[in-house]
Amino acid sequence: MQKKRHLWDMELLRFSLVLIQSWLTPVQYLSKVFTNNLVFGTSDRVFEKLKDLEEGIQALMRELEDRSPRGPQLLKPTYDKFDIHLRNEDALLKNYGLLSCFKKDLHKVETYLKVMKCRRFGESNCTI
Repeated sequence: MQKKRHLWDMELLRFSLVLIQSWLTPVQYLSKVFTNNLVFGTSDRVFEKLKDLEEGIQALMRELEDRSPRGPQLLKPTYDKFDIHLRNEDALLKNYGLLSCFKKDLHKVETYLKVMKCRRFGESNCTI
């Protein structure tokens, strides 16, 4: 049972890492995509937070891997479909659609990490 839980935790961390890494490059382009002044500083802060998350997840994975054999590496999907040349409304809608995907992916990461934390630390008040 403990080994199965360990493998499941590693999978949750791998999925979380892939989602975070897949957004690093697109987030760097946010300031070029949208003309809103609020986006310029925000995209830099979001990128920094993603890098921090990436490092934290990698540290957790190293901690868990010290106790288990290495699993297969996942292929890293990317969301590099931002249209940085906003020529029409369709491109703008596509970019907002990608931001919606970004929000959903980060919600998944948050949920995966909460599940792992609840199982690891047996918190009685865990809600997802």
